[in-house]
Amino acid sequence: MNNSKEGIATEKSNDYLYEGDYKNNKKDGKGKIKYFITNEEYEGDFKENKITGTGFYIFANKNSYNGTFLNGKMHGKGLFKWTDGSEYFGDYVNNIKEGEGKFKWKNGRVFEGPFKAGKQHGFGKLIYNNNSFDAEFSEGVLLKGKEKKSKTPPKTESKVHEDVKDK
Repeated sequence: MNNSKEGIATEKSNDYLYEGDYKNNKKDGKGKIKYFITNEEYEGDFKENKITGTGFYIFANKNSYNGTFLNGKMHGKGLFKWTDGSEYFGDYVNNIKEGEGKFKWKNGRVFEGPFKAGKQHGFGKLIYNNNSFDAEFSEGVLLKGKEKKSKTPPKTESKVHEDVKDK
């Protein structure tokens, strides 16, 4: 009797329900998984039983991430949305904001620029009250005296979602 999985199949355990592609008895290709214990869901690419590729993840608290993953971690470009309306679109390395990104707070204030170790770090643009400012952050803290009005008017239309398709 051969119990190996190949092609499209369903697997259910006490911990999760997976529906999707299998290759060489491993989750590999497109699939959908629901974790019963954590009440989290993922739909997207798998590679050798790991969430790797492009997908959409909903966390237990209903925050979500739509983007690229590597070995089960947010890695590459993606859009993270918090339930309070805040969102970040940009680079991730091993689940941490790292590289260029755009963070929008729930109050509408926006920072576009570099992130390091999950925080704004370096020179970027701060947009609020319909004004754009050149700003410098250090480990998530706006440096006083380092904010000056930019000559470039802020964009009125957000392009946060352009590179990542919803669901």
